[in-house]
Amino acid sequence: MQVDRAGKIEAVPAVGDGNAIAETVWQIANTAVPPPPSDNPIVDVRLLDGTRITALFPPITSGSVCAAIRKAATPELRLAEIAGSGDVESILRAAIASRCNLLLAGERPAVATLLSSLGEALPADRRVVSIGAGAKGRPGWIELGSGLDPAGLARAAIAFGADHLLFADAGGGELPELLLGAARGQDGLIACMAARSAAEALARLRAFSVAVLGASAFAPLVASTIDLVLVVGASANGEVRLREIAEPQVESESVVPSFVARQPNGNRDARTLDVAGVSGRLAAAIAVRADALPAHLVRT
Repeated sequence: MQVDRAGKIEAVPAVGDGNAIAETVWQIANTAVPPPPSDNPIVDVRLLDGTRITALFPPITSGSVCAAIRKAATPELRLAEIAGSGDVESILRAAIASRCNLLLAGERPAVATLLSSLGEALPADRRVVSIGAGAKGRPGWIELGSGLDPAGLARAAIAFGADHLLFADAGGGELPELLLGAARGQDGLIACMAARSAAEALARLRAFSVAVLGASAFAPLVASTIDLVLVVGASANGEVRLREIAEPQVESESVVPSFVARQPNGNRDARTLDVAGVSGRLAAAIAVRADALPAHLVRT
């Protein structure tokens, strides 16, 4: 057996024979809502606390079960700790207060930490629907099971009309549904995906969405519905770091990142970002619903 601790694979002693492990994996997976079909040797479910269980049972495997249980390490970090500076924190808090639509990208454990910090920073009077972000145990917070149809689940979540919609692991048919929901008025969207940069996140968003939305509609739809792309990762010592903040911008029929803040000179361990500021368009949209950003955080 092996475990992943702080990005390093370590061998650990076996905890029982193959049958006992298979039974344990099945019992854990069966707590998902809905539970996996009993006649399918392939299991891929997410529990309400965000744990993802993927398992292959015989006859798919030649021996015993082959399983991966991924429970994101989400240290309780305050938003100020992840932001790294007062200016970046001001931008993030203004985005939350004004119900901006955010796309979070990066390494999965770090993204989960950022999502948790943003969730904790949401005002207590906001109504929240969450898929996979982990129930917070607070009034107005609804945690939905992952389900077998991500696109249908996204449509159902949007139907609640919550102040914020959190989607912990978007990476398929739910992405165009989330964009269409945002176009129809779903604000406060916070969706997570695996990507190493803002440019890569926007490229993957296109790859998953263009077949549904159409090539000509994709770029203007993203630019008008996604306010900020936040990219996060871990430093060499495992600390969570914001790497990039960008606004999607249409350029030659493509959507590209316009950087609000980024690590200086590609320094992936830098704690403080170089801040260029948000566009006047986004600053004006924020000011309608929340306190206006300081002038030095708005590009002229």
